[in-house]
Amino acid sequence: MTMPKRVRVNGPLEPYTDGFRSEMQRRGYAPWSVAFTLQAMAGLSRWLVPRGLDPAGLTTAELDLYVRPWRTSGPKQRRAPRGLPVLVSYLRVQDAIPEQVPPPSEDRVDLLLDEYATFLTDERGLAKGTVRYYRSTAKRFLTSVPASTYDAALPQVTASAIRSFVIAVSARRSTGSVKNTVTALRALLRRWQR
Repeated sequence: MTMPKRVRVNGPLEPYTDGFRSEMQRRGYAPWSVAFTLQAMAGLSRWLVPRGLDPAGLTTAELDLYVRPWRTSGPKQRRAPRGLPVLVSYLRVQDAIPEQVPPPSEDRVDLLLDEYATFLTDERGLAKGTVRYYRSTAKRFLTSVPASTYDAALPQVTASAIRSFVIAVSARRSTGSVKNTVTALRALLRRWQR
């Protein structure tokens, strides 16, 4: 399989293409990941055109409409096009699209966990069972630290909180299980260090 030719993005998202490509390369994404994510950007940009939307009109509700076909196309399909969460995050940082306003009834931990599970599935390509395990580990960890630690951003978690969590887990589990827990925790922390 050969590397795709340079992906061309037309439409409302075209002005953000070069900056987004540079940002992904700066973060160390592999060339294939960059290509897949730019393809997601091109697809979203094409989708906006017939709706007469510019990036500022790409609300959370519109994004839900865009990903709905992936969510309803069967159990083996993706929840969204590969790379879409990274693209949406980038466009929000650039103030190109509106910030997501979480529904008031949803818990902050659940929102973080949903975002994390989407990242594991779409960006890392992990199997459902692995995603479930990583998500449950993340939930145990996040509920073990004070809420103020992750309300603003997860990287504020201290080394002491991480160490305490791992020690508590190791007292009840086998060495192999503790290694799996540490791997899952490392993935969680790396996700929010990007």
